[in-house]
Amino acid sequence: MRHPATKALYDHWCSLKHGSIIPDRNDLEPAEIGAILQDIFILGAQPHGPWVYRVAGTRLSAFARRELKDETFDRWWRALDRSDARRLIAGVAEDGMPMIGGVSGLGADQTRHEFELLLLPLRHGGRPGLRMVGGLFPAPATTHQLGVQIDELSLTSIRTLLPVSEGTPYFGSPIADLGGALERRRSLRLIQGGAIN
Repeated sequence: MRHPATKALYDHWCSLKHGSIIPDRNDLEPAEIGAILQDIFILGAQPHGPWVYRVAGTRLSAFARRELKDETFDRWWRALDRSDARRLIAGVAEDGMPMIGGVSGLGADQTRHEFELLLLPLRHGGRPGLRMVGGLFPAPATTHQLGVQIDELSLTSIRTLLPVSEGTPYFGSPIADLGGALERRRSLRLIQGGAIN
């Protein structure tokens, strides 16, 4: 984790986790992560449909130049990355394991801005796989620029934050499909595993 805000959100999620039971949506304590709320979002699963933003921080909406609430998660991504973004969401939801990624944002002026993406699974109404909390944290160079507008996002790296257990590969077969696509594109570095102490 390169961004202090990423670690703050991850630590908060871990503090709410009870053994193998992931936190519930209602367990989140906004007061404890108030300094980073502007970069945090909550995604919700649609019945037989895409994941959508249920809540999105003010700085995220400012970067996107629109209110993200109720928008599908994949819409902000460049067309080439949308199916990969959907696979990542599905993997986090199905396996209940957190994911961290590098993200590049293309500005309205064609400049590139770097972000760190964190996705953490949540339960909703006692059921897993229906909600997740995430953060899209800008690098300091972007954080201190006023009025940055990001037209589209692209993935540059992904990895899990917990070790693989019981011989089950993280993301199962979708990660193999994702890895192959990324290798062909030569734009994303895939690192499996990687425990956080």
